[in-house]
Amino acid sequence: MWYFGFILALVLLRLGSTKRDRNALTIVLVASLVSLALVTFVTHSITAHWKLVIPGAVETLTIWALAALGKDRSSFFQAIMLLVAWGDHLQCYLDLIWNTNVVYDNYSKILEAVAVGQLLGFYDTAFSMCRACQRWFHVWAVGSRFVPASSGSSAMVRTPDHAAQ
Repeated sequence: MWYFGFILALVLLRLGSTKRDRNALTIVLVASLVSLALVTFVTHSITAHWKLVIPGAVETLTIWALAALGKDRSSFFQAIMLLVAWGDHLQCYLDLIWNTNVVYDNYSKILEAVAVGQLLGFYDTAFSMCRACQRWFHVWAVGSRFVPASSGSSAMVRTPDHAAQ
């Protein structure tokens, strides 16, 4: 199930989160865990179409939390993505009531696209983690190490075994 991969990606991003993304990542991670628990233990056994109100309510609370607690660009972007998911739940609910098919067949695909968009929204953390991995790989593969220079940028220092080459 793709949702477990999404939550795993959120956990990994949260472990290495930057200050800018930390609040929004925490809010989205908690909301995603609550959604997983609700789907697994509550709505799984419900067959009525009104069960779509539950994830819509979780998304409404998450949007409120992002607006109230995470007043930055990442939180704003996450709120927009969750509005798309909220609209998807609403339209799917209306499709079931009115016996139409506006988004019903593509419901899961739309939610997957929202999840990918949410992960891409934490680009500051992703770039920071990529830079850290690049440095670690360079130290491991080449034997160099990065030393913070007084200007704040990184300077490369060769280890003694590479100095003779």
